[in-house]
Amino acid sequence: MDGHGRLRSANGHVFVGSFARGMKTGRGVYLFGPFWRFVGSWREDRISGEGTYFCGRREFASGSFAEVTDKPYVGFVYSGTTLEGVPWGRGVAIYSEGAIYRGGWRAGVRSGWGVLEDGGGTIHWGSWRGDKRSGRGVVKHRDGSVFKGAFVADAA
Repeated sequence: MDGHGRLRSANGHVFVGSFARGMKTGRGVYLFGPFWRFVGSWREDRISGEGTYFCGRREFASGSFAEVTDKPYVGFVYSGTTLEGVPWGRGVAIYSEGAIYRGGWRAGVRSGWGVLEDGGGTIHWGSWRGDKRSGRGVVKHRDGSVFKGAFVADAA
């Protein structure tokens, strides 16, 4: 597909914008999850250049994005460093259900220090290993209660 169009992917995400050689290229709007959208520039199916993420009507993040992809990851959009196209190093993941993770990545999963905001008011600060909370951490719940302690494979 070349030109302007609309594409709905198998996961329900929708892109409206420019295409070249069947890839998202140029300006477009990407809708994912019930409240999230990205408005900005694309290059060869990847967010690249200036853009803004929105959650509902609220601007979440705005700026220049150098390495973001909506595939092959299921359930989240990633902005950050990669190794051979896989999240590795530091980055931000915005999940389709509204959660946001900022922190370390290794081989495509959360690893090292990071912060997870679940979208419902609970925030976890701490260590991750193999995509699970592992090691020291702090969890602040929506009701204001706080847990400080150690986690092993997501369990406190």
